[in-house]
Parts: sequence; C-alpha cells; structure tokens
Amino acid sequence: MTDAPTQPIFDRAAEAYDAYLVPAFFDEWAGEVTRRLGPQGDVVVDVGCGTGVLAPHLLGAGWQRVLGVDASGGMLARAALRAPGAAWVKGDAAALPVDDAQADAVTSNFALMFIPEPADALREMARIARPGAPIVVSTWGSLQDIPAFQAVCDALVDVGGESAADLVRRAFS
Repeated sequence: MTDAPTQPIFDRAAEAYDAYLVPAFFDEWAGEVTRRLGPQGDVVVDVGCGTGVLAPHLLGAGWQRVLGVDASGGMLARAALRAPGAAWVKGDAAALPVDDAQADAVTSNFALMFIPEPADALREMARIARPGAPIVVSTWGSLQDIPAFQAVCDALVDVGGESAADLVRRAFS
C-alpha cells in the first residue's frame, strides 16, 4: 500500500479523517462489513485499516484477535487510540506481514481504491486467509454514479486545479 505521493496526506489527515469522515461515511459500513463476515473466529486481519474503524465492531461481535495493517503511521496512531485491544502493524497491502493461511477472515473497508496495485492486495488477502475464510471488501463505485462527489471534484478543480481533485477522484477509481 506504499504510495509516496499520497502517504503524507493520510499521515497528516488522520485526525480530521476520524472527526469528520468516519461518522459521515465509514462507521455505518463497519457494522455491515462485520455482519457479512458471518460467524466469529479467532483472527481477522483488516487490510488498509486506516484509523481502525472496523476494530471495535469486530471485537464487539466476538472476534478474538484483530490485526490492522496500514501503510500510514498517522492512521495507525489513531487506530491504537480507538481500539487498544487490537494489534496495529505498519505494512504494505501488496506484501502483507502475515504468514500464509493465518486469518479466519480478512477485511478491507474503503481502502482498496487507494492501493496502487489492488490486484496484488487481493492476492495477498487470499494468501493470508485460511481455506474457506471469508474476505469482505467494501469500496465506492465509480465517480460518475455518485453525483454529489462529482460536484465536489468539480469544485476542487475550480478552486485548486486538476491536481487538487486527484485524491478524491482516486477514491472512486
């Protein structure tokens, strides 16, 4: 998940992300991702865990151990505050720091679209999952299907040029 151009943005934005975006967009989906995992198990790995939004839901649903992996130290610092009972590891989604077939479930909640090589990350998720383990990934659809965010991108272009809208566009890639 290492991405030199955007990584500093995630490190600096972790607190604001937690304060504004998590309640508005991501907390609601954390419950849905947790529900879709089905029966609880021992180990769940959250790839691109960000500020740890899923961890309280997973622990509350009965998962024994939650391991969050993210490339952003700033996001992981916030995650440790949100769910101190989980384990947090800085790592690359395309080379997960987990041995083969160690996870009873794997999640990725609104992170895949920020990973430079999503196919590599998906292969890694499959590699670390035990045979038959669920892998639940949530992501947004295309920007053209979400007019409100298209309008945000248009406004960003007007204010700061094309590069100002690139990160938001990437979220809908």
